[in-house]
Amino acid sequence: MRPARRFLFGAAIAFACPAAAQDQEFHSVWHGIGTQDNGELWTIELVLYKDGRAEIDYPTSDCGGRLEPLAADATGATRFREALTYGVPGCIDGGIVAIGEPSGDRRDYTWFYPEDYPGAPPTGQPGANAILQLFR
Repeated sequence: MRPARRFLFGAAIAFACPAAAQDQEFHSVWHGIGTQDNGELWTIELVLYKDGRAEIDYPTSDCGGRLEPLAADATGATRFREALTYGVPGCIDGGIVAIGEPSGDRRDYTWFYPEDYPGAPPTGQPGANAILQLFR
């Protein structure tokens, strides 16, 4: 079974993740539109939980899963390794996601190819970027 997608906001969050909505276990929900290095656009949903867990969904690409925490980078962004639980092989699994500290109701999202991905750009060069907006 595929996890519920959370791209319909507001009341849809209560239906898509009723336990989170009822127990208030989620810390924040962020959404945005990513721009890939080839110009392709896609939607992003990021859920950060109070216990440190994180999930990511890419509704227009029909994939998503867990984010496994890594060390922060030199800019202070929190880094995660994607562990996609659905939509593979249609999406690239194992990418690195860097989530910047919030600035008001926005935060930066940067995605990097897995190191062993064929044809990936040089290490440190992002494969996609977005500005995520806090859902209220």
